[in-house]
Amino acid sequence: MKEARGIVFLGDSLTEFFDWQQRFPEHRVMNLGIAGETVDGLLGRMDRVLLALHDPDLIFVMSGINNIAMEDREIASHESQCTRMEMKEDGRGIAPVGRNAPW
Repeated sequence: MKEARGIVFLGDSLTEFFDWQQRFPEHRVMNLGIAGETVDGLLGRMDRVLLALHDPDLIFVMSGINNIAMEDREIASHESQCTRMEMKEDGRGIAPVGRNAPW
């Protein structure tokens, strides 16, 4: 049997309202999604979140949908903020996936 991994999900309502534990029953899942959250909101709480976590194996971040819904097209500034978040991780293994949005 494979060892259970700790997986943390961060993001907006698409994250919050999905049952990640049901999707990954063999792992320890923590859902920290907040409905309505923007990229700035996520980054504003990132330091507190990272301090509160107990050494997760994976951190899944999905953010930006609410920015698009509010017609906030300043993707370049959000990308630099995400780069800052990756650098903060001190080697914890956060890697960007699907970062190249078409807009």
